[in-house]
Amino acid sequence: PTKTPPSDSYSSSHLRQFRILIKRAFKNELKGYSSLFIQAVEALFMSIMIGCIFINLGFDQISVRDRVGLFFIMGGLYPFIVILDTIAKFNAEREIFYREMEDGLYTTGPYFLSKVLSTLPFHTVFLVLYTVPMYWLAGLQPTVKKFLGNCLYTYLAVYSSRCMALCISSAVTNFQVAAFIANLLF
Repeated sequence: PTKTPPSDSYSSSHLRQFRILIKRAFKNELKGYSSLFIQAVEALFMSIMIGCIFINLGFDQISVRDRVGLFFIMGGLYPFIVILDTIAKFNAEREIFYREMEDGLYTTGPYFLSKVLSTLPFHTVFLVLYTVPMYWLAGLQPTVKKFLGNCLYTYLAVYSSRCMALCISSAVTNFQVAAFIANLLF
């Protein structure tokens, strides 16, 4: 519900907008040190808990359903938490975003990229805390290729869910409705 100025009225290039926005977003993430710590503990706790539920899966035909269940939980639980966190954070920043957009400080592209990429280092650490204990506790195939493939799968699930949550929360102003739509799509 806000008007954005024409693209030629922005005083800086998209690259400059992105550099400024990613620095600000990264600093804002670091300011929430307690939130980062809680997310790290949460990722580790979930990993150990799920790993203990699926501890030492076998390699026989009977354990196939258990493996499918583990992969479903692994690819769905942590991204779901990321979706809710992303929607909540964007709803808290919505007024600032609209005001700065109206003032012509930046466009949506650099803002979106900076929000996604600024959390990259933090979510990488959280994903390591989430996937490593769970993978080895469950006794999945002990090869580097399979382990890295699993990490990549989980990583892509988290980042696609984060991007989807940013898009939905920018289109829907109500937190509950945005979370409901994100849950339907995810």
